[in-house]
Amino acid sequence: MQTIKKILVIDSDSVCVFILKQNFLLTELSPLWVHRSNATDAIAYLTQNDMPDLIFLDPVLPDMQQSQVFEKLNILDVFNKTKVSILTTYPEKEFGMLGNEFNILRKFSKPFHKNQLKELLHDLKAA
Repeated sequence: MQTIKKILVIDSDSVCVFILKQNFLLTELSPLWVHRSNATDAIAYLTQNDMPDLIFLDPVLPDMQQSQVFEKLNILDVFNKTKVSILTTYPEKEFGMLGNEFNILRKFSKPFHKNQLKELLHDLKAA
């Protein structure tokens, strides 16, 4: 399994971050969690720090359009340097094509189920 030492959550929903952390406590992983609630802070973090091993991204953020979020992350080559999972409140049919041109590990609609996180962990083991 790929070692997950640091996870960045880019999401304006702090409840989602809490739920993710709680679910990961049930695994053998104990990563450092970093949370940024807007795109500007997330981009600044990514430019000033080592790349995390996994990013949970909700591209629906208060300070940028979804396309801008993907564009800025692509400029930083995030999609090639680390694993990215989309986690959003938009139904699959509305965001299904979102990010398809990038290397996205998995897409989740909120609310998500713990089995979906198990599937993500399975994907990481295969990576």
